Parts: sequence; C-alpha cells; structure tokens
Amino acid sequence: MAEQRTRWAKEQEEILRQREREEAEYEYQKERRRRVVEDEYADRKAVLEKELRRLREEAEREIAQRKAAIEEKEEEFQRMASEIEDFPARLEAALERVRGEVRAELEKERERQAALAKVERDWERRSLEQTITHLQETNRALEEKVQELSAELREGRKQLTAIAEKALEGASVARTLTPLNQAALEQARAADKPRKE
Repeated sequence: MAEQRTRWAKEQEEILRQREREEAEYEYQKERRRRVVEDEYADRKAVLEKELRRLREEAEREIAQRKAAIEEKEEEFQRMASEIEDFPARLEAALERVRGEVRAELEKERERQAALAKVERDWERRSLEQTITHLQETNRALEEKVQELSAELREGRKQLTAIAEKALEGASVARTLTPLNQAALEQARAADKPRKE
C-alpha cells in the first residue's frame, strides 16, 4: 500500500508537472499571441498614422493652395476694380492721344498733299514754260524760214521778170511767145508789184 501511495504521489506529481508545463505552454502561447496581436496592432497603427499624416499633409497643401488661389483672386479682383474705377480717365486719355495722333497724321497728310500739289503745279508750270519756249523758238525759226523763202521767192521772181523782159525785148523771141507764156509773165509781174509796194 505504501508502494501504491508512492506511485500515486508520483502520478500526482507527474500530473502536476504536466499541468504546470501545459499552463506554461498556454501562457507562452498566450503571450506569443498577445505579442503578435500587439505587433499587428502596432504595424496597423503605424500604417494608419502614416496614412493620416499623408492625408493631413495633402489637406493642408490643398487648403494652402486654395487659400493662395483665393488671395490671388482677391488681388486680381482688387486690381480689376481699380482698373474699372480708373477706366473712364484712362479711356479719355487714350482717346485724346488717338485724336492727337490722328490730327497730326491728317496734318502730315495735308502738308504732303500740299507739297505734292505744289510740285505738280511747278512741274506743270515748267512744262508749260518749256513748251512755250519751244513753240516760240519754233515760231521764230519758222518766221525766219518764211522770211528766207519769201526773200528767195522775191529774188526768183525778179530774176524771172528780168529774163522775161529780156526775152520780150528781142523781136524774134516776142514772136515765138505764145499767149500762155504772156499770161504767165503778166501774172509774175502782177504778183511782184504788191511786194515792191
């Protein structure tokens, strides 16, 4: 019986050690699972925090961009409002400047047209003067030519009259003259008389 008690005590000890080992294994597995869960949680938390930081930075960037865009629009609005306010004065100044430029351009054109008209009148005057001078020279030359021809004609008639008179003086020549020759001689004398007068 003592042996049985000893064996039973040993079994109890073995059971107790087995239980302690199982409990230790359970605690180890439990601790291991807890660490895995904590590590997964920490990893998940780090990922979420990183994503949150990224989203926050994007949101802040977008807000900053929108703020800058709004400020730029406000500045542009202020500038445009100022331009609109100043527009009538600037328009009047621009119109006055354009009027002045147009007046100056028209004045230049008028002066150019006047100078061109003067040049044309001067050219026409010189052309007419040259034409008149040429016609006067031509007229003088023609008058001289007419005088030369008239002098030659008078000289020729004188010679013809002298020859005819000499011919008439000879009796034999007088008989040979036909009435036609006599008429020509009389016409030559008649034409020569007014010139002599």
